[in-house]
Amino acid sequence: MNNKKIILVFVIIIATFLQSFYVSADSNKLEAQDNVLSLENIKISAENQIHNIARINENNSLKNCSLGKITALFDSNDNINSYYIELISNNNKCGYVIISAEKYNNILEYSCCEESFLLQSKNELEKEYSVNKNEQKIYYLGGINYAIGYYDNNRNKKYFDVSTSNINEINKEELDKIYASNKNNSKDSPPDSEGDGFITDPNKYESGYDSSKSKNVKNWNLKYKIMSDFSDGGVCAPTAATNCMFYWYSRDNKKYKKLLNSTWKKTFNSIKTYMKTTKKDGTKDSMVTTGYTKYLSSKGFNYSIKFHEGTHDGKDLIGEIDKNRPCHLIVHNHYKYSDHSVLAVGYQQYIYEHWYGDNYETYIRIADGWTSKANRFVWGNCKGYWNYVSIQIK
Repeated sequence: MNNKKIILVFVIIIATFLQSFYVSADSNKLEAQDNVLSLENIKISAENQIHNIARINENNSLKNCSLGKITALFDSNDNINSYYIELISNNNKCGYVIISAEKYNNILEYSCCEESFLLQSKNELEKEYSVNKNEQKIYYLGGINYAIGYYDNNRNKKYFDVSTSNINEINKEELDKIYASNKNNSKDSPPDSEGDGFITDPNKYESGYDSSKSKNVKNWNLKYKIMSDFSDGGVCAPTAATNCMFYWYSRDNKKYKKLLNSTWKKTFNSIKTYMKTTKKDGTKDSMVTTGYTKYLSSKGFNYSIKFHEGTHDGKDLIGEIDKNRPCHLIVHNHYKYSDHSVLAVGYQQYIYEHWYGDNYETYIRIADGWTSKANRFVWGNCKGYWNYVSIQIK
């Protein structure tokens, strides 16, 4: 290979390397990462949070703002962890929000000022070190710590701590140390992280909350039925429904005697037929209410059965459980259960108070059809989505 070709290859390699450092800061070129929300979901989350702020503070000028330019912020490992979003009103800047890329953290910071300290810091670095603002990369290191990084003329990485009005140069080791310190002092990893097992102790994942509450339905601690007691294949929905009948029968076997169809296996078979469940395809969500309705009607009960799309991160189930009524919960794309039906029999909830709106972390205690004890939980903010059926037997 001649010298010209060698030089050309070298230039291409360097250009590719530099692009990997800078390109992610441009929201128009961002690529999706598995561990962060999509830009569309970030926009939705930001709009919701801004609406909450404006609702709580009626004179807040944010209520007239819309979303402008979005810039990605990074952790010390160059992974996207948050976004800086300009706010626009009548084509003028009216403030900004910094929102976490992880959905349970919400807004990290906001201001009604025209320009943030981050942009001011970028301007100062451009003036002092003659480095273009577009070649600067912002790091959010947790807590109230921010840094800006860029390449100098010798292609060396430079980092500056811009957390205060005094901009101080730091090295990569110091950058990592700040990030690690804040990470160790923050909320634990979410309980649906890759490789996690079943959730049996929600306290493991929560700290620093302002208050908490918990409740289980009356006489919840039973030896529940599991799917293999009845059949193989996709029979989670009729198993959960059978456990619902079993719960009420166990709670008052005189009042609810007819819920038992001779044996629990026969009870399961009747519900399975009404739900049109198949071993291969399981049960459609829309057929769950049909199964309950037909079975309870066949037994002569008065009842109220309702299908609910979504649970507002598990919070909607609390009202039912507070009334001592278990719910039929359907989870989709769950990290552990995939698509699965369970019986919800309790909850633990942690409240983090913020002036712009409180944050709730809700865990639902379940009889999952895999084990006979209701000693596992699902987390309301987990990946995927939930539906549920409320059941009142009169």
